[in-house]
Amino acid sequence: MRNVLVSCPPIDPAKAAYPLTLMNDYKGLGLYDTPPKQRNSLILASVIAAVVMLAAVAALLFVRVTTPTAGQAVPAPGAGTSTKPRDPLQPRQTGAPQVPGWQVMPINNGGALDTDKAYDVPPGWQPIPGGLATFGDHDELSLVAPSIYKQGHCATDPKSWRSMAGLVVLPNKGNIEVGVAAAAQNVANTVFTTKDRVQPETEMSDPEEITVFRNKKAVVVTAKLTVPVTEKDTCSAASVIVAVMMMEPNKPDDSDSVTLVAMGDQNVPEATTERDLKQIVTSFHTFA
Repeated sequence: MRNVLVSCPPIDPAKAAYPLTLMNDYKGLGLYDTPPKQRNSLILASVIAAVVMLAAVAALLFVRVTTPTAGQAVPAPGAGTSTKPRDPLQPRQTGAPQVPGWQVMPINNGGALDTDKAYDVPPGWQPIPGGLATFGDHDELSLVAPSIYKQGHCATDPKSWRSMAGLVVLPNKGNIEVGVAAAAQNVANTVFTTKDRVQPETEMSDPEEITVFRNKKAVVVTAKLTVPVTEKDTCSAASVIVAVMMMEPNKPDDSDSVTLVAMGDQNVPEATTERDLKQIVTSFHTFA
């Protein structure tokens, strides 16, 4: 089930108490009822976990954690692009969007996370304010700099969505070819378990080795999910694709890697294609 918690304000460790009321009252993306009240210690733990996640992404991207600054504006679709088609698995390394006609999503939450990195998404996608979205019963999965497509597509749920992307820090298992498959399975089980607590069936592709930002080695997989939805899963699709790109660690002994995830419902109107999902996760670049 898509249990999502979106933290709207930038997270500042010095002001960790500020979001507590928001977290306690938030109902997610409309896919579950108001949660039972939590003790302050549990909510505070969620805030601390979010701060740690942002710091981990910052460290792995070789950037500093700063005091709050203004967020970067997303350029108009197509700005600074070329018209030459490009292999989705080998995007060029420039500050412009990697994909002609797409838009840049800066990895910058306007607060604690301030980087010169970005990824690209198709027209119609939007950033989620606050720069963090978490999934799972205990916020096991946190997407940093998330973007969303077709929010509110379901008439009964204004916070439903068809596609989403973002960064996460996940274990690389000592081998990114193993780690990327484990990451994809983690996303599948955390985000797309049904309300009856049944996990999706997953068909995993073979890992594909690519080169991304500054000739860094990375590996990509796609997972095709069959979700056993019932009448309880009103706004969920039975078919989903998850694309995951995991970068090699900065140091040989680093146990975690920066990972870019893009996931989308399939066999629905205006679905994000497998090619586009893969293109999103391979578009990691510097944003000038």
